Amino acid sequence: MRSESIKQVISALAVACLITGIGIILWGACKWLIDVTIYSNERFLIKKIEVNSEGGVSVNDIIQWSGVKQGQNLLAIDLYRIKRDLELVPRIKSVSIERQLPDTLKIYVQERVPFTKISLLGQKPDGSVGVIYYFLDYDGYVIGNESDLKLKPTFALSSYPTILGLNENDLKDHKRVESPQLIAAHEFLRQFEMSPAYAIDDIDQIDISETGVLHVTTVQGMELSFRIDDFARQLRRWRQIFDYGLSLNKSIAYADFTVTNNIPVRWQITTNDVVVNLKQRVKSPLIKKNVQSR
Repeated sequence: MRSESIKQVISALAVACLITGIGIILWGACKWLIDVTIYSNERFLIKKIEVNSEGGVSVNDIIQWSGVKQGQNLLAIDLYRIKRDLELVPRIKSVSIERQLPDTLKIYVQERVPFTKISLLGQKPDGSVGVIYYFLDYDGYVIGNESDLKLKPTFALSSYPTILGLNENDLKDHKRVESPQLIAAHEFLRQFEMSPAYAIDDIDQIDISETGVLHVTTVQGMELSFRIDDFARQLRRWRQIFDYGLSLNKSIAYADFTVTNNIPVRWQITTNDVVVNLKQRVKSPLIKKNVQSR
């Protein structure tokens, strides 16, 4: 009996070893077949990398940051790694990637668009000390300074309103500035561009240092204070008061819209430039588009 049991165990082990051996051989054969037909197949070597981007980052930079090179196997590259590495670049908001067999990799990039700027004193690329402008996108992400963005000289820095009340410690590349005041300032600008007040003037700067209040200065020098809620109503009131002032040949020097009723206003004598500027802006589109260099 004992001898029979030993024989059965030996037979079972032999069968198991045989099955394991066959499995290893099959696995090796499959691996070899995959290597030969796919990973070592010259037909799947990358010959073309297509980059689709509507911003100012160059195609060459995007390809370099992706780490992909022509001649790599299209099916062997790690798409997740490429997407992750590209989205670590401050200028880039999101990335999608696809393989187009047999030899093309397509990269779709959505860039972060400058919305406002912050001015800080620091060392410039040429070694001199001066004002350096850092740019934020609408969501409050730091996307670099003026040298990083390589803006066209014809597109003035004044096109981006300046945010006051933040410091260098608030600025970390690829990090969102977690400030309710900044979020409110960006929402104010968005609503301003769609409001009747947009025809009055451009926004030069917004001071966000006082909690719950935005202190706004326009290009023509108007000083305005707004609560960080119900912007639409406050912007309508700004336009109404501005129009009333024009009828008196006056323009707003200061107005405090944090006061709900009997808004305090300080007037100044208006000039023809104000009226001409208003007429020109009424004819222009209400929403300005941020433009990046190519």
